[in-house]
Amino acid sequence: MTYTAGYSPTGLIREALSKKSDRALSALETRTGHSWKLAIDRAQVLPEPAELPAALNLFIRTAAGARVTDLDGNAFIDLSMGYGAQVLGHNHPVARDAVLAQAERGWDFGLPAADQVELARLIQAASPANERVMLVNSSADALAAAISRAQMFTGREAVAVFSASSDTGGEAWTYGDNAAITRLRRDPPAAVVVEPVQTALPTLDHVAWLADLTAAARAAGVLVIFDETYTGFRLAFGGAQELLGVMPDLSVYGRAVGGGLPLGALAGRADIMQGRAPQAPFHGNPISIAAGVATLRELLAQRAAVYPKLNEAGRKLAEDFNALCAAERLPAAMRGVGSMFRIVFEAAPAAETAFYLFALSRSIFINASKTGFLSAAHRAAELDYAASAFAESLRDVRDDGLFALNSARAKTAHMVRQQPQRRGDIRRGELP
Repeated sequence: MTYTAGYSPTGLIREALSKKSDRALSALETRTGHSWKLAIDRAQVLPEPAELPAALNLFIRTAAGARVTDLDGNAFIDLSMGYGAQVLGHNHPVARDAVLAQAERGWDFGLPAADQVELARLIQAASPANERVMLVNSSADALAAAISRAQMFTGREAVAVFSASSDTGGEAWTYGDNAAITRLRRDPPAAVVVEPVQTALPTLDHVAWLADLTAAARAAGVLVIFDETYTGFRLAFGGAQELLGVMPDLSVYGRAVGGGLPLGALAGRADIMQGRAPQAPFHGNPISIAAGVATLRELLAQRAAVYPKLNEAGRKLAEDFNALCAAERLPAAMRGVGSMFRIVFEAAPAAETAFYLFALSRSIFINASKTGFLSAAHRAAELDYAASAFAESLRDVRDDGLFALNSARAKTAHMVRQQPQRRGDIRRGELP
């Protein structure tokens, strides 16, 4: 296969990448030629992706359980799971059967699908705060609807945003800042939008602050909107609010309510949800609704088994990672809550870039957001393999001297498109 000179499926490659990194990159290019070719073809007709992964732009042909398989037949253990939406795992039988059955009945009615009421009741069952439910096309639509309803209900316009969401139109306030609570009391906005557990840095460090913020908001007549796009139906069936014991006025949910298919939901107090407010039209989407009903039914029925297993798997993965970093004095750490995690590299962007390259070369995939998610489909052997691959990748980063690069040097490293020299394959273990 012939490739255009100057193109690489990895996009921008740092000059700081060393010999081991070059070998890992070379091995990936050898294994993933069809993804490389398709990345070149895509550039001719589609805009450059907004997020370039730390390593390879893979194109996936199939997904099942905890694995994805690319165009060349390479299997990867997926630690992204559709940005967290696939709680049960890819292509789960209950969701797949529901999708196929609905496809036989039709998929674009322009009118409500029959399963909407059951899906709304399943979402209602997730939290006592979910007195009424509105189905929408996406979590972005759900958040926009939440803000509109909060403004209409309170008669105020300002919205304080503690969430990672950047398109709310509200003013960004500092997460975990006690001064923000004082400010809220002094000049109450219509609502506060907050991720109960931050996706960008999942920890339980701010639970007391979240409870104080919620109490102060209620006292000031400010509505509390939990952005549970990623945490809903993942940290528990009732999401972060069940795990933390803190209740919002409104909750925003993402694709987890559609079994990973395009869908969103807004749920909350009946008095806030009643009446009409501006919102994007909901197109029905009966296939997403069918998948959502099947998935949430399964999660509700199996909640006593699924969530303890997920949370224990996340705890063990982080414990193993952090124990290695402590023992070998590596400046990295895994922060996580339940089955959601993120690896933090201390002032070493080049080390982070190389780490994900090495992990991918060992068939471990984490997407460009760098927030990882486990699923009920991950087997113990797969998680043990991932822990081992992480350990080997950390040592490769150390051996290349990339932990020694300080932040300033890494930030000024020149970014170029280059064709790495072929120096042979990097050894990788066989997936369990």
